[in-house]
Amino acid sequence: MIRSSFLIFIIFLVAGCNTYKTSFGETMTVENSIKSKYRVDLSDGGKIDLKKIKNLRMLDLSGRNDLDLNQILNSIPKPKNLHVLILDSLQLDALPASVSRFKKLKHLSLRHNPKMDWGSTFISLKSLNLNFLNLGYNGIVEIPQSITQLTALEDINLSNNKVADELSYGFLSQLESLESVWLDYNGLFEVPSTLPLLTQIKNLYLDHNHISELPASIVELQNLRVLHIGHNHFTELPTPLANMEKLMLLHINNNPISKIPAIYGTQKVSFGGLVMDENMLPQKEKARVESLFKHFFLLSL
Repeated sequence: MIRSSFLIFIIFLVAGCNTYKTSFGETMTVENSIKSKYRVDLSDGGKIDLKKIKNLRMLDLSGRNDLDLNQILNSIPKPKNLHVLILDSLQLDALPASVSRFKKLKHLSLRHNPKMDWGSTFISLKSLNLNFLNLGYNGIVEIPQSITQLTALEDINLSNNKVADELSYGFLSQLESLESVWLDYNGLFEVPSTLPLLTQIKNLYLDHNHISELPASIVELQNLRVLHIGHNHFTELPTPLANMEKLMLLHINNNPISKIPAIYGTQKVSFGGLVMDENMLPQKEKARVESLFKHFFLLSL
């Protein structure tokens, strides 16, 4: 059951974030609105003289191990115009020095580069004002302290890694502008004890892990508005969520949930959107959920 106000909420949500989650688990950005004449995708093996594109805004060099990256990046005539740079699947062990030319770069993707030295990489990126950093599929186990130097960072995608290290979340908590964190497919069996230190974030994605409960300390994420914990091992709607004052939307689909704790019948909750598709609620419990949350703008069972 979807309320008419749901569309208004989604518009608000997307407008307030540089990134959002699609149903396919990929990261989309508002930069996708860049007109095609300002975008160049060479990931398919094509060739083009970048010197002729004076207002290049987005460049994808993914998988192009046959190219001299520094030569290509140095050939861009107006580096200040480049906003999005995608360097996925390049077997990089270090960031090309020429990336420092792009002082207005907002979005950088370095997926599928597991040999990278992330400590030195973050130091190299210090001079840029990156808003979004995609580090998916890199086998990252811990995040070095140098991440704290990326003070303008708003969104970080750490999906398909193995970030369970407690110090890592302490470092992320020092990024005051950070709003969104992706930790899906990280093989997590529990919420890292220091993750609640990220009191500044608004959007958290913990889908496709092995989590069965949320710690009471999750309420310390006092600015969290959207939480994705689908495809985990929850057997009931987590009780700590009833005490999260700013939570607006909860995705907890594809979990073996069979009951709703009594607290949800006695305490008013802040969130008004609940996605619980593909769970194990018996028909009687579903009817109870529909009654408890009948005022929600989004209720999907």
